[in-house]
Amino acid sequence: MSVTTEPVHPDEDVPKRLADSRAPYLIGVRHHSAALARVMPRLLADVNPDAVLVEMPPDFQPWLEHLGKGDLEAPVALAACDDTRLITFYPLADFSPELVAIRWAAKHKVPVIACDLGLTAMGRLETPCANQDREPDGPTALGRLLRRHTARDSGELWEKLVETPAFNSTPEAIRRAALTFGWMVRHSSNGPSPADRYREAAMREAVAAAPRKSVAVVGSFHAAALLPEPALWSAPTPLACGGDLLAKLATSLIPYSFDQLDQRSGYPAGVMDPVWQQTMLAATDSETAGQLATDLAVALCRHLRKAGHAAGTPDAIEIVRLARDLSRLRGHAAPGRGELLEAIETSLVQGDLLGRGRAVAAAAQAVLVGSRRGRLPKGTPRSGLAPQIEAATARLRVPGPDASGEEARELRLDPLRSRLDRGRAVLFRRLNLVGIGYAERLDAGALGNRENLTEVWQVQWTGATTAMVEAVGIHGVTLTQVCEAAVRRLRQPDAADADDDHLEHQHPQTTLARLSAAAECGLVDSVKALLVQLDGPFLQTASAAHLIESAAILQRIAAGHILGLPLNDDDVLSPDVERFEANPELLDDLPLLEAALRGLDGLRGSDEPADVVALVDLTAMVRGDLRQGEQGREPSPLLPALRSHLARLQGEGSPRMQGAAWGALAMLGQVAADRLGAMLASWYDGASMSEGRVQLRSRLQGLMVPLSPLVSSDPVWLSGLDERLASSSDEEFLARLPALRGGFQTLTPADRARLLIDRLAVLEPGGSAAAGTRTIDDPVALACATAADRAGRAAIAHLLPEFSLRGPGKSDPHAASIRVSEPPGELTLAERWRLVLGVQGCKSAKGKRAATTLDQLYGASAREGRGHRDDLAGQGGTEAASPSAREWVNDVNGLFGKEVCEEVLGEAAAGGRSAMLEHLDPSTVRPSVALLEQVLSLRGALPERELGRLRQLARGITERLAKQLSDRLRPALSGLSTARPTRRRSRRLDFGRTVATNLNTAYRRDDGRVALAPRRLIYRSAARRHMDWHLIFVVDVSGSMEASVIYSALASAIFSALPAIDVRFFAFSTEVIDLSGAVDDPLTLLLEVQVGGGTHIGLGLRAAREAIRNPSRTLVVLVTDFEEGVSVPEMLAEIRMLADSGAKLLGLAALDDDARPRYHAGNASGVVSAGMSVAAVSPERLAQWVGDHIRKASS
Repeated sequence: MSVTTEPVHPDEDVPKRLADSRAPYLIGVRHHSAALARVMPRLLADVNPDAVLVEMPPDFQPWLEHLGKGDLEAPVALAACDDTRLITFYPLADFSPELVAIRWAAKHKVPVIACDLGLTAMGRLETPCANQDREPDGPTALGRLLRRHTARDSGELWEKLVETPAFNSTPEAIRRAALTFGWMVRHSSNGPSPADRYREAAMREAVAAAPRKSVAVVGSFHAAALLPEPALWSAPTPLACGGDLLAKLATSLIPYSFDQLDQRSGYPAGVMDPVWQQTMLAATDSETAGQLATDLAVALCRHLRKAGHAAGTPDAIEIVRLARDLSRLRGHAAPGRGELLEAIETSLVQGDLLGRGRAVAAAAQAVLVGSRRGRLPKGTPRSGLAPQIEAATARLRVPGPDASGEEARELRLDPLRSRLDRGRAVLFRRLNLVGIGYAERLDAGALGNRENLTEVWQVQWTGATTAMVEAVGIHGVTLTQVCEAAVRRLRQPDAADADDDHLEHQHPQTTLARLSAAAECGLVDSVKALLVQLDGPFLQTASAAHLIESAAILQRIAAGHILGLPLNDDDVLSPDVERFEANPELLDDLPLLEAALRGLDGLRGSDEPADVVALVDLTAMVRGDLRQGEQGREPSPLLPALRSHLARLQGEGSPRMQGAAWGALAMLGQVAADRLGAMLASWYDGASMSEGRVQLRSRLQGLMVPLSPLVSSDPVWLSGLDERLASSSDEEFLARLPALRGGFQTLTPADRARLLIDRLAVLEPGGSAAAGTRTIDDPVALACATAADRAGRAAIAHLLPEFSLRGPGKSDPHAASIRVSEPPGELTLAERWRLVLGVQGCKSAKGKRAATTLDQLYGASAREGRGHRDDLAGQGGTEAASPSAREWVNDVNGLFGKEVCEEVLGEAAAGGRSAMLEHLDPSTVRPSVALLEQVLSLRGALPERELGRLRQLARGITERLAKQLSDRLRPALSGLSTARPTRRRSRRLDFGRTVATNLNTAYRRDDGRVALAPRRLIYRSAARRHMDWHLIFVVDVSGSMEASVIYSALASAIFSALPAIDVRFFAFSTEVIDLSGAVDDPLTLLLEVQVGGGTHIGLGLRAAREAIRNPSRTLVVLVTDFEEGVSVPEMLAEIRMLADSGAKLLGLAALDDDARPRYHAGNASGVVSAGMSVAAVSPERLAQWVGDHIRKASS
């Protein structure tokens, strides 16, 4: 075959030359084409070739015989990889023309030749010039056809010009149409790219070496290069013979699936809607094609109906009719995929893209994509994932298949200093990500920016491990590829219903989950792609906590703290852990931190421990803890803004966030130890009442997270609390002890034990206070010694009244002095710190009793000096038996008093000790929303016999809370329940208004009395008939809204008692429940609500919109934190529709007495722009808002 060195200029006869070529006989294809797959056996039989050439690298030649076996079930895939990455991937289905050609050749014993460029040579082409396509000069035929047929790309145009018209066409007509299409694309592209020229040169060489009577099944784009006189092609310069870049190349044949084959899955070489392609493979004519399309429409409607949506036979009939009408209008013999999809959208979606459209899309995914899986023929050589994992276990010297059946091994890894341990840690993370049960981590994971220096893993290879390796092998042939597929499938629980297939709708939590997993597993390509996403819609949709977490990940990557992404060659362990190199702009966290600061106000009312960690991480990042070199020493430009936000949180935040803000300012050096000490003392002093004790606990829980490292280095930070512990009486201290103990529970047992050691170093520098005390066993001698001691103390007090003496048992000279004239308490300062920190070692009887009592609530105390997870009392041995519930309640009541006892019992009940409920008296217990939250949290965990007690207790608390709230709201609602004046006759005469209206008819009677001769009588009518106002509560019952849910239920009951207002109540998470029938009974409503789950605000708003009958007299109150978990565009669209209808809208980020919200500031801003006011209000302010709107409209 001659080779032309200059390109042949395109002319009109190229399509004819392509069709008439016989050396070789050209069949131009697309990789997946049902039309060509249908006619391929007929075309090959007509030619009866001596050889069949297919467009594949020769590296796959050994696998072609297995592809031709009769027991192979498609889809399958040919793959090539080296030790670390996938090189190329060739999925094959029943509707792939190449697979049909291979099967025909195997059946007729015709040799098959892979004629593409070898993979090693392709590896050398991975240079900047490899994909330099020439830009077309002016308008092209392809461009004109794309516009004419409104096609997005050449693939969609192929469907419209080749696939759909193929019904009732001859095999030769289909072949010619495919060749002409390929020539048009080639001509419009000004010829092939440099890489394609090398590939086509290899194809020409293979054609020249093949028998003359051969068939070339190649991409229609390349067919013109295989003509004897090639069109738009010239011979490339020979490739330089460099080193073998793919020396460890391995090829494999693996089973595949339709969901991976779908083009939207993220896998290479996919096709849209594989089930449609597979179905059309059986269409022999237009009538059969129409019937098969009908079957798909019926299956789609059936799937929708099973999912709970209205769809049936009439809908299927309408889909088929519309699809056929569209095909006739376009001149096709039968409807194609495009016509079917347009008919489905028109007939079923009905313009509701965000509601019903989502359900239709899910049904289409199930019906048109499917879940069919392939199977390899018997005798196929073992290949793919399993050998690679086995090689990795041998290389890293961890148990592999040969250790199956052995006991589990515990490995302590030091991945930051050992490259081998780094490789092991990354391998374990990858196996866990893809679901292969092999390694379990035993130590606690890192918290925020705090890194673990070592890791402890338990590893064991079992039969289940082998089975799972084979099962997940369907997702790829390398562990990296399988992990990348697992990352793409990741969905956070709260984002499970989100549209994560489109980047603009992807939930931020999903993006973060994928980025974190990809980084920990060292998936370099996935990490780079996900880092790019952080600069897109993520910035607008992410909450402050999400933004802080993403910035922390970026800083950890930039600092080289992520094991899977080492930055230095010394940490690389090829091929298991490769060096990470990225554009510095991708690791710029400044935009994320700026956005996080803008949204920090949304954390103001938070009581979540995770938000405290996020705030501390933000402070550390702005301070530059992880930055390297000069950048880390320069002050951040964000410091002033951060200080301003923290100052605001100090005064306006929830108690937990107030404590966190104080600690964060201490981290920044903005708060001195003496000022913080004074604040700690004021918190302690304010804890004399129940509300103060709750605040003390929460503030300490927020404070100790950032303050713990500072206290470890300098105990003076707790001096204010130390002074109060030293000066308080036992009764004052014990009343605050549960709150103090709860506040320090945020620290680990080990941290609390270390903190106690630091305190004892100051309090007892010589050891235990009792170590040097002489004991007197003789009672008489003891009595004489005691009397002498008292006499001496009394004499000193008389002579020197201002002189202070150390109290008994207090050997610390630095402790707060005790006046000699004051009686000392029984609990020493050291014991008080032991009780506060929950560490064993109390000596006095009262101290032991208090420790035992609190251990029943918080868990056994840690042992001094250790504090490990297994180092707890109560693990067996000689410890005293646990007290009964009644004994424990008596101890709590005796130690702490009745009021504190109620608080402790409520906390114990919320922690799962339901037996405490019977010790709370519904008639005398102090009602509070916090206690009601604790009681309601048990409703799903109690047996039926105990539910009665819970209902009785909850009923008493709810009724008293409702009565208190009703009294508070009465001034704001005055006048709304007053009957309205009317001239319509009724049995109720408005005497006052009648007199005032008829004063002009007054006259004096003969006896001198004044009388009226009224001409207009004024009556009273019911306010409901006159006003007809509708109040709709749409309440988010996801996990973060407990208090607001309770206040919403109480407020709706109060509003429903007014005759002027009709109240509806919709509770939503990822589903909507209409509880309007229970609004007059708040307890019944609250018992029906299960707080928790995700958040689909658009769904709740749609229910409210559908319930509106008179928009101009409707008030919609949305109670949510705006943490939308499904679709922000849907939420905003629903708000716009409600605003356009004329309804009055109010979004409440919090509805409680404090009015301190924890919400998504970015989403709330979008909601305001869409037409809904957003606020955080108390119930009184909500009542005022409702009353003002009604009065304004009625005036």
